[in-house]
Amino acid sequence: LPWLEPAVLGVVLIALVITASGGPTWGVSSARAVIATRFDHGAAAPLYDLLASVFSLIPAGEPGFRLSLLGALLAALTAAGVVAAARVLVPKTPLAGLAGGVVLVLAPPFRDSSPALLAACGTVWALALTGELAALLACAVVIGSAPYLGVALTILVALRTPREHLPVGLAVIGLSIVALWLGAT
Repeated sequence: LPWLEPAVLGVVLIALVITASGGPTWGVSSARAVIATRFDHGAAAPLYDLLASVFSLIPAGEPGFRLSLLGALLAALTAAGVVAAARVLVPKTPLAGLAGGVVLVLAPPFRDSSPALLAACGTVWALALTGELAALLACAVVIGSAPYLGVALTILVALRTPREHLPVGLAVIGLSIVALWLGAT
């Protein structure tokens, strides 16, 4: 079933874009919309804030809707990552990940765009990607959205990475950390 991950990505993305909210609610999501439109990024989750700023440039809807589009994309990538990770971790039952992806999509918090969703996306892809450098790049995504989780995940991935690839992967993570936290408030 080589088409399973792209199919899950497409179906979840379409479903979440169709049901995307029209604007931010009060509280955290409205603050994220303001930060995104100002092209600012905080030190807590600089990569998510950078992506939110890029999505705020989409010429459709208000900033809250644009963040909902980001959330839909992250959610679709996370659901596809769950399917891919299950395929790697449980290779004898390729449809096990599909059940996990469906349960994940039905969870109400899964529909909110947040740094936690970006961290979840990076985490499942770090588990799913069998290439050592690709898994370390997924760890860099997690570090940019949830630093403490990202450090723990990087240590786990580094333990399974061959020693000849480790310096390059850690250098990429280090450079991304420096780049993401430059100018963070």
